[in-house]
Amino acid sequence: MDHDDDADRLLDLLDLLLEWRGITPAGLAADLDRVLAVLALDTPAARTIVSAHFTGRHGAAWQTAYQEVTAAWQAAGLTPASA
Repeated sequence: MDHDDDADRLLDLLDLLLEWRGITPAGLAADLDRVLAVLALDTPAARTIVSAHFTGRHGAAWQTAYQEVTAAWQAAGLTPASA
């Protein structure tokens, strides 16, 4: 694989960010998988959950939205991971 200086710098910055936040690349991928799974529902509740995930605000609206999304997953025969 050819080395690309810009790509190498981006990977270095990403490594620093992940290390600073205590996130592994596998953890980041798992988080993104969960976000995409919720977004795939394309409901207001799903958008509330994703917004809360990125802002860190998990109040009453998040709890209600999570219950709605969980019910949708269960109706589809899926078992969501714990929040």
